[in-house]
Amino acid sequence: MKMLMVLGLHEDETRITEILKEAGVTIYSRFNTTGSVGNDKVALSDEWFAATAGQANSIAYFSFVEDQRAANALALIKKVNDDNQTQNAIHGFIVPVEAEF
Repeated sequence: MKMLMVLGLHEDETRITEILKEAGVTIYSRFNTTGSVGNDKVALSDEWFAATAGQANSIAYFSFVEDQRAANALALIKKVNDDNQTQNAIHGFIVPVEAEF
């Protein structure tokens, strides 16, 4: 089991839910978040929340899913980002779940 995290701007909400559906991720939690980027330009994976200094109204999703569904979602996110070269990409990552009860 993995925890899948997906981050994007509010404009990407429909695209993100389509990615999750296509990957077979049907149960997830969603929350609003404000991403901030300072002027000191520390490289955090090419900035997670915004391409320029300031703040961005973002949306985050997480779900506990089987390994393959998480991998499918990341592959779809990569394809969407490759096909739609924008300043603010959709970000996804997988966190291993060590234990559950």
